[in-house]
Amino acid sequence: MRVLYVTRKFPPSVGGMEKAAYELHRSLAALLPVKLVAYGGPNKYLPVVYPWLFVRALLATYVWRPDVIYLQDGVMAPIGFLLRFLTRKPIVMSVHGLEVTFENGFYKALMKRVVPSVNRIVIGSEQTKAAVLKRFPDAPLVKVTYGVRDDFYVVGTMDELRAQLANKLKLDSTELVGKKLLVTTGRLVDRKGVAWLVEQVMPGLIAANPDVRYLVAGKGPNEDKIRKLIETQNLTGKVYLLGYISDEVRNLLYTSADYFLMPNIPVPNDMEGFGLVAVEAASCGTPVIASGIEGITDAVVEGKTGMLLPAADAAAYQRVLVRELARPSLSRESVRHYVLKNYSWPQAAAGYRAVFEDVLTTPTEQ
Repeated sequence: MRVLYVTRKFPPSVGGMEKAAYELHRSLAALLPVKLVAYGGPNKYLPVVYPWLFVRALLATYVWRPDVIYLQDGVMAPIGFLLRFLTRKPIVMSVHGLEVTFENGFYKALMKRVVPSVNRIVIGSEQTKAAVLKRFPDAPLVKVTYGVRDDFYVVGTMDELRAQLANKLKLDSTELVGKKLLVTTGRLVDRKGVAWLVEQVMPGLIAANPDVRYLVAGKGPNEDKIRKLIETQNLTGKVYLLGYISDEVRNLLYTSADYFLMPNIPVPNDMEGFGLVAVEAASCGTPVIASGIEGITDAVVEGKTGMLLPAADAAAYQRVLVRELARPSLSRESVRHYVLKNYSWPQAAAGYRAVFEDVLTTPTEQ
């Protein structure tokens, strides 16, 4: 079985979808013959990239003759529609969530026309499933959860790791060693909830425990807003915005944090499809405290890898953080063991292979 793998999100571009696309391709290629057609540049070129990807995929289909064409996200459904019409090859497509919540009228009308041509839609969370079925009640859905590799864990004592981290961040080691360390990584947009947490939770948490430090890695449109909140809430030296970070620093953050935070808040038409960073951090033994909404509920297992709290509930966040920082309820060893046992990219790739096989053995209208 030969698979043509088409993606508009791939390294060297950076992000959750890019990371997932890379890892899934890597794992599928270990199981099957896979030909990659990918774009790894900035989104601003997508109007040109889409036809370029389509032409490349079409040529690859005629020359390489795959059995199945796989599209890595739902925005490429129009490409899938054309490829199926021209090549009669079955199309499997992943949907992460945002592709079916965008409210632009033209986009909705286009998707209504092209999505039904896809043979299978693969989703990674129950929230994404609900979002797809709301707009496409008859969609042929299959759930396959993303995974993680044991590539993030760093060996060392907490003091050693934090000293290394402080050195990388050009901070005095006393700022991190012996402190209570909270970490968030990701794009700084409204739904990630970092601005909300800095404004609504951190002042009270710092008052209860002055040794708390909150490190936030990533950039985005909320960056200036968060910087102003750090100043106005007197959190300078307590909350740090790190911007883009290296993989080495990311791994130190994951492994040396007391807790990884995902304080997401509901934002209309902007959902968290899964929450891969939660699984990555937990693979290092770091428990996750997160809002129990959207795809996060598939990435964080209550009582196993972390805790799920009511979104935008400042009192709940402060109460749980104060309690957990004083006496953790989850062992780091058990968190790490659970994640590595239950989330893996080879498992995810096997799930996708099963989807491809099912498509090829199930008669469909052409």
